[in-house]
Amino acid sequence: KSMLRMKDVWIMLGLFLVGMGTFNGISTWIESIVRSRGFSISQAGNLGGVLLFGGIAGAIVLPIFSDRLHKRKIFMLLGMARAVPGMRGVIFANQYWLTMVSMFFLGFFLISLAPIGYQYVAEITHPAPEGTSNGLLNLAGQASVVFIYGMEALKGKDGSFRPSLLVLTGLMVLCVLLILWLKE
Repeated sequence: KSMLRMKDVWIMLGLFLVGMGTFNGISTWIESIVRSRGFSISQAGNLGGVLLFGGIAGAIVLPIFSDRLHKRKIFMLLGMARAVPGMRGVIFANQYWLTMVSMFFLGFFLISLAPIGYQYVAEITHPAPEGTSNGLLNLAGQASVVFIYGMEALKGKDGSFRPSLLVLTGLMVLCVLLILWLKE
């Protein structure tokens, strides 16, 4: 109960909802997102792999620096702010190599926020059990399945995912602003 009374916990729940929703939505619809640009099924699979690889690399690298400096907020801000240009590339890039770079950047900066976010919430909710705080964040991440259905509902008349991706970008920018409200 005490966790749910904390403003920062609610902000983090929103961040996990948007972050996981964006990742899950793009991972689910990757082929449909890039098909209109003339990319093949195998290219779409490679793009999904690069998104995941970037996420793994970011989840290894950025938390190390966050832990060394004992700073969470600045790394969450950096990650979300840097994920936005990656998302713009996913939306607007028509060249395969540029879409590949954009996917990597999106994965690297967006997914790296998860371990930093888990640590941040564990720290601000102490002495509450870490498993409970992480469980709340996982719940928000699981609720992000609505983004998958929402992306399909917001498709353009031509079947383009550009409108839904633009909405996700707007939500990511909103998350950057919400991170500014967090306490370090």
